Amino acid sequence: SRLCDEVERQSGGICGTKLSDADKIIMMSRAISLAKDSLKRWRRYTASTSFAKMMVDTIGEFKLNAITYAELFDAAEKTDDEQLKSKLLDTAYIYEQYETLIAQRFIDSCDRLTRLYYALENNGFFAEKTVFIDSFKGFSGQQYRVLERILSKSKNTFVTLIDNPDDTRQFGLFSNIKRVKSRITRIAKSHAVTVCDDIILRENH
Repeated sequence: SRLCDEVERQSGGICGTKLSDADKIIMMSRAISLAKDSLKRWRRYTASTSFAKMMVDTIGEFKLNAITYAELFDAAEKTDDEQLKSKLLDTAYIYEQYETLIAQRFIDSCDRLTRLYYALENNGFFAEKTVFIDSFKGFSGQQYRVLERILSKSKNTFVTLIDNPDDTRQFGLFSNIKRVKSRITRIAKSHAVTVCDDIILRENH
């Protein structure tokens, strides 16, 4: 969030009214109403406030993991499970209407890291900077996208992770950390960023 603040101070923020939690439920109720004719599985819940709140939370999770409604439509087309297909389609229709409603005048806090990702595309904020990323046990889809921008544009980037390099078990205590490291390495290599050997601290410092 502080990185968002810093970049917005440098390049200017996004104009619009920030949505409160109550605002989101109101906008989601409107989106569900607009999507009603396209819904199959969840049409009977279109007047439910609790359903609107659930969809706010659900779509917030999708945004956190950088999943768009277009990807939900695509996933629905690829599954043979009819129940799953109907859930994906209904969610995608509601998600699409919600995004259309808020696009012009409103700002959803869940979109902040996504906006940062696009703001950094042609922004020299990280040029000639050395970046240190610490105290993360994992990253969300949005955070991985921002990390991609940092890796591709900074002079150097150091990421610290708590791991035991001697533990090579597939489902060991540090298996999630190893997956994080592997994904960061793939991102770096996809941008032709040199990946140096690990620096392993085996003593207390």
